[in-house]
Order: sequence, then C-alpha cells, then structure tokens
Amino acid sequence: MLEHIRDKVLGLKEEERRKFYSACFSFPSSQALGFSELMEIIQKIPSRDEVRIFLSLENEDPFIIAKNSTEAEYRAFIEETLEDEMIFTKIEINKTLADGHFSIYRYQKFVEDIVGLSMEDVLKTFSMFLDGAGKNIVFELFDSPNIFYTKTMYFLPVGNREIDCNFSRTQRLLACRDNTYFYNQDSYGLLPDDFKIEVGYEGNPFKELFMKLETILAASFIASMLRFRVGR
Repeated sequence: MLEHIRDKVLGLKEEERRKFYSACFSFPSSQALGFSELMEIIQKIPSRDEVRIFLSLENEDPFIIAKNSTEAEYRAFIEETLEDEMIFTKIEINKTLADGHFSIYRYQKFVEDIVGLSMEDVLKTFSMFLDGAGKNIVFELFDSPNIFYTKTMYFLPVGNREIDCNFSRTQRLLACRDNTYFYNQDSYGLLPDDFKIEVGYEGNPFKELFMKLETILAASFIASMLRFRVGR
C-alpha cells in the first residue's frame, strides 16, 4: 500500500490492531510528497474502511487529507511551510467488516496483535469476525501474496479470485449445539472447522495458533458439560 513512497519518507513505522491500522513517517517540506501520491494511498482503501491522513508541523494543528480533499488545499498547506521544516504524517484507517470482507494492511502486525491476546480473547475475536460475516469471511491481504484458508476463513491477497465455499457453517453450528453440552457455545459460536487449515503455506505465523484452537474446540465439543474457561 505504501510501496510507492517508502523511499521518499523518513522513519516509517506501521502498526495494526484488529480494527485499526496506522502508519507514521515524516518528510521535509522541500521534498514534499505530491498530492497524487497521498491520494493514491487513499484510493487503495476499500470504501468499507475509513481513512484519513494527518500532516502537521511542530506544535501546530494537523492538516487532514480525506477522500474529498483537493490538490489546491494541499498546495496551500505546503506553501505555508518553511523550506527546512519537517512535515510529520500519520495515516489512520478504521476498518469495518462488510459483506463478509475484512482488510488486513500489514499481515505480520495483525498476527502479532492476535497472538499476543489471551486465548479467551482470541476466541472472542474470531467469534466476533465470524458472527459478523455470516457464512464465511474473507480477509483481504494488502501486503502478502500468500494464500491460506480453513473451511470458513479465507486469507487471500487483495484482488485474488475468491474460493467457493460449500461448507454450511450455520447448519454445522446448530448440529453441534443440539448434540453436545458445550456450556459456553453461545458466547463463542466457534467450530473446530473454523481453524482447520485446508490450504496453507510454509512459515505461516498463524499455523501454530490455529492448530491449538482447533484442538481446544474439538476437545470441548466431546467433553460433557465443560465449562469453557481457557487461559493462556
């Protein structure tokens, strides 16, 4: 997403949490990024996500670039800066799950955020994603060419042809609820199938976590009256 400006900015640092992405960097006003370069970033962001770019000088309120900003506004901001001033920039993206799709802009950072949670919070997080998506969810990867998926979760490079899903998650979930005594199933709403990797790749940082979750859920479904309290 930022490939076209990486060699033009200083101190680039990216972070990604479950529903939030940010990037911070700076550049001298004498070598300011072009308006088209900044808008190219915004145009890459799906309409389901909200993106804003904040540009600020030291001790001053930021100038904000959004989807409806104009080049004239940006030029006016640059013209008011001194030649030796640094422009501090922050990109913020608030991510939203829509139509079964969810954005991941920095996959490794996203993984680190999830893996760093307690096991209970990991389960709550994926339950939130799958409950919001319905049948299945597609995680669109903006910085990775790798593909992996389970029966219900697909991690695919953005623009990749999607994979047909013939697995009825709702039917399977109802069947499990009717035939097991999984006490907290309504709280988590997850299946072992959600984490069983069908297609993977070497070095996938989610592999160990997904295998652990699959094992925990499989054991939970066959245990009688199990109170589901998982610690790290």
